[in-house]
Amino acid sequence: MTEYGYLAMYNGKEVEIRGTDITLLEARKQAIEQLQKMVHRRKVIKPWDVSIMLAEKDGEPVIHLPMF
Repeated sequence: MTEYGYLAMYNGKEVEIRGTDITLLEARKQAIEQLQKMVHRRKVIKPWDVSIMLAEKDGEPVIHLPMF
């Protein structure tokens, strides 16, 4: 079993999602639930408005490098 850590961002707010064998889509759903509590109740957060990236895998940080 692999432990993953994701970082989700929406409109200047950040949420960290951690879980064992969690996929990107599952992490996005959890992030939307948490972010929805942080923003105005009437505003519905759409999945495509949330940026999410893998930040940690098995306790080791994941470094994203730009491809030029």
